[in-house]
Amino acid sequence: PALNMDPHYPSPMYARGVGSVDLQLTDRGRDLLGEGDSGLLRNTCYYNGPLLGAHPRTAQAPKGASGPQPFDLEVLATFRPVRALARKKPLPDTALPMDGCPALITCRFGQGRVVCCSPHLEKPTERRWEGHPGPLCQLVRWAAGESPH
Repeated sequence: PALNMDPHYPSPMYARGVGSVDLQLTDRGRDLLGEGDSGLLRNTCYYNGPLLGAHPRTAQAPKGASGPQPFDLEVLATFRPVRALARKKPLPDTALPMDGCPALITCRFGQGRVVCCSPHLEKPTERRWEGHPGPLCQLVRWAAGESPH
């Protein structure tokens, strides 16, 4: 698949709210992040982050074409069923649910590695949420090429 980096994807409602979310790791996410059997990152800080959308890989662009090109991506975690988030206005009925949307993805681009994360793994542990420094460090190591995965 290719990556849609539009922060409004898959719906134009960007201000989804602030609160604590749980992330379900995929098999690849557990392998890369080493989070054991539970496969969950609990009480992760979410602060109006983008929904990361994947759509089927498009045909190869003609030689010399400009604009974004498709590239492979891997979903490492998706949003679990989201509790009510604090927001100024309710979301319209047309807004797609966050449940199951990719929350953490990686890909390779050229000779580099890219990590995109909607929630804030770097946020320190507070009363409302837990920090996840271990998985964050693993992602940095992967992006730096120190992890063979």
